[in-house]
Amino acid sequence: MQAQMHSLFWPPTQPVELVVKAHRWRATPTQAVWIPAATRFRVEPREHPPLFRIAISAEPSHNGAVPDAPRVIPVTTALHDLILAYVTARFQGAPVDTDAIVAVIAQNSRPAVRLARPSSPEARALALSIEMNPASTPSLQDWAAERGLSPRTLLRQFRAEAGCTVNEYRLQARLRLGLQLLDEGRTLTEVANATGYSSPTSFVATFRRTFGDRPEAYGLGVNVHRL
Repeated sequence: MQAQMHSLFWPPTQPVELVVKAHRWRATPTQAVWIPAATRFRVEPREHPPLFRIAISAEPSHNGAVPDAPRVIPVTTALHDLILAYVTARFQGAPVDTDAIVAVIAQNSRPAVRLARPSSPEARALALSIEMNPASTPSLQDWAAERGLSPRTLLRQFRAEAGCTVNEYRLQARLRLGLQLLDEGRTLTEVANATGYSSPTSFVATFRRTFGDRPEAYGLGVNVHRL
């Protein structure tokens, strides 16, 4: 498949991957994937969940405002609403204006992590514990036992309210902390140590699996001489 216009892909329910050469870009309900015009790609799995495509003209006025390479774009509340408005207008055959979408993309072309905290006291306490120290990997069974809870019930409740498993939540918390530290100018070694990875390579591998490319491709400062 080859896009003739810029495209923003967003799956409203379940993740899909867009593959460009050797890179895999993961689109989820909280992050869309930007594919520049004339870029060859494929969607996996072939029989994929619903996937919205927002087509944006590759006009010169957009140069510099939108990425010139594939990128993940955080789906903020503003972008979420604009995507739904675009899809509704297209479905109704009404005119669509993508300028507002371009403006949001221009402001949010770096990766971000959104954590949906559970609402029940027990599951929320576990989420906060993970966020406070995402590098640690305490025994869930011990954590639940100390509070007189059933691990199985806690896991089920956590997933229903957070929309992900405890391990997935911990991964997102680690990445969020990693992004914060990279923005502060920390080295990859410092980031890996703070987020619980055995090496900078392990952190970068997780970053790339989630966001499609290395941190420096997003303009995140990385001192490669101090790995």
